[in-house]
Amino acid sequence: MKFLTLLFLAPFIFLCISCYEQDEVVDQQPPATDTLHQYLNDSELLASFTTDQVKLLAELSGYGSYNHLVEHGVDIYRLTYQTTYQDHPITASGLVCVPQNMQEKAPLLAGLHGTISNHRQAPSNFEDPDSKTGLEIFSTLGFITVIPDYIGFGASQELLHPYYDYLHSGKTVVDMLWATQEFLEEKEVAFSNDLFIAGYSEGGYMALATLKYIEENQLNFVVQATASGAGGYDIVKLMRFIIEQNQYTSPAYLAYLIYAYQKTLQWNRPLTAFFLEPFAGSIPSYFDGSMRISQINQQLPQALNDLFNASFLNGIAKGTDTSFLEAISQNSLHDWAPTSLVRLYHGPQDEIVPITNTEETYRVMKEKGAEHVDMVTLSEANSHGEGAREMFTYVVPWFLSLKDQ
Repeated sequence: MKFLTLLFLAPFIFLCISCYEQDEVVDQQPPATDTLHQYLNDSELLASFTTDQVKLLAELSGYGSYNHLVEHGVDIYRLTYQTTYQDHPITASGLVCVPQNMQEKAPLLAGLHGTISNHRQAPSNFEDPDSKTGLEIFSTLGFITVIPDYIGFGASQELLHPYYDYLHSGKTVVDMLWATQEFLEEKEVAFSNDLFIAGYSEGGYMALATLKYIEENQLNFVVQATASGAGGYDIVKLMRFIIEQNQYTSPAYLAYLIYAYQKTLQWNRPLTAFFLEPFAGSIPSYFDGSMRISQINQQLPQALNDLFNASFLNGIAKGTDTSFLEAISQNSLHDWAPTSLVRLYHGPQDEIVPITNTEETYRVMKEKGAEHVDMVTLSEANSHGEGAREMFTYVVPWFLSLKDQ
């Protein structure tokens, strides 16, 4: 299983192997106003790998013993498509990985990556080693794998990513799924209406947001299963927990959330209402797409009293900052009952999102009548980052078992 998680992450894959297509092929698509393409703008073939080439990469990586898990070669495309931001139409982008030589209709899989802040990390920047998510591996197993960049990256990088915003999260993914269906129809690739959804960290939040958006709007997808790992589903309790600790090892996530809400919700509040100087003046430059989360963390203090305005912290603790608390409450995802199969994954050693957030989400969903929600404890993960690898060792065989039914 290590091979599966590392296959598309190894930078040398695209430097050492001649199977990468150096000559880009651009498919000229009709404009989005054409009735044939309500969502799809255009597509671009980035790379093609045959089954043998994928297996060769495994051998060169030292993981040849896992070759029995590889079922298909893959064609990798960049798609641009229509979605909305603040109720206005925009162009967004993402990656679509199409299995080769499928003998039957392939299901779609929405693969949702974790938090990124550097524009180089957008999945559709496939030529850049920083862009690899690891989710691409599902295409070698027979899933048409759809990996959105998210608003704020790729074709929409002029915008700030609407971080942990339910509506923009769910709609962006669904619109790309519809664009992918239009693309597959044009390419005459057979696909089923079955959908699998998977993500970890912010990707876990995005996964539940996508499922909730589909179920609430009764959209025409047959969701077979959703795997959601370590997302901060109850944002209110997560924020209050962090404030009680008064110390957070990754302050960039908090700054990202607050700055994104100010922009996405168009609050008429200066950044000094949230952050102390000199950080209030520097936050926009930290999130202009030039820095990774780890680099932003190096610029911010871990002690919350040194980063945030005291009145803002008190407003959360005492419940008086109603605009902020209402926003994070409306964008929380714990208080509903999914009707399809859901598994929530989390590790007890997670230092970024406490496992209690997922435990509470699981409890509330069960109390509300969710009959098909389970929780899996990631007992071997010693950190938030390690949880993703362990989670997918469970998710891959689970999804395959459902796909083959």
